[in-house]
Amino acid sequence: TNDCWYLTVREKHTGLNSNLTEFTIHRYNGNVPSTQVGGENYDQRFVCPFPFPNFAKASATKLITANQLGGLVIHDLSDLNTYETTLETDTTINFKFTDPWGLSSDGTRVLVTEPAVNVVHAFDGDVGIYRGTAGIAYEPGDDKSHMNGPAHAIIHDKYLVVVDTKNH
Repeated sequence: TNDCWYLTVREKHTGLNSNLTEFTIHRYNGNVPSTQVGGENYDQRFVCPFPFPNFAKASATKLITANQLGGLVIHDLSDLNTYETTLETDTTINFKFTDPWGLSSDGTRVLVTEPAVNVVHAFDGDVGIYRGTAGIAYEPGDDKSHMNGPAHAIIHDKYLVVVDTKNH
C-alpha cells in the first residue's frame, strides 16, 4: 500500500532563548513527503507522548514506538491518543529500556532489541505485556544462551531470527 509512517524531530522556538524539541509521527497515505521547508502534505500528524522515540512500527490497527524514557508505547490507530505503555503497572510490568534499537512486530508480538544490553525483549502486541527475554543481560557471548550486540530481530514462522552483530 501507499500508507507510510515517518518519525520526525523538530525544534520549536519558544522565544525564551531556548528551544523545545517536539517528536512527531506523520502519516502519508498516498502522498509523497514534501522536501520543501513548511511543506506539510501529511494526512495525519501526531505528537508522541514520551520523548526520544527510537523507532515506530505500524500494523493494521496499531502504531508502536519504543523509547528510552517511556519504554514501549502501543497506540490505537483509530485514536492515537489512546495507548498502552510498559510504564502502566496495572496492565504490565514497569519496564524501561536501556538501549532500544530494533523494533519489529508480526501483529501479535513485539520485539525490541537492545545491543548494549545483549538481549531481545518480547511483548504482547495488543497491550504491551512483557513476555520474555532472549539472551543474558550485560553478558555478551557466542554460545546458544548469549548474544553479542543484537541489532534487529523478527519472528519467522516458529523461529526467532536475530541480527547479532558481533556474532557470525
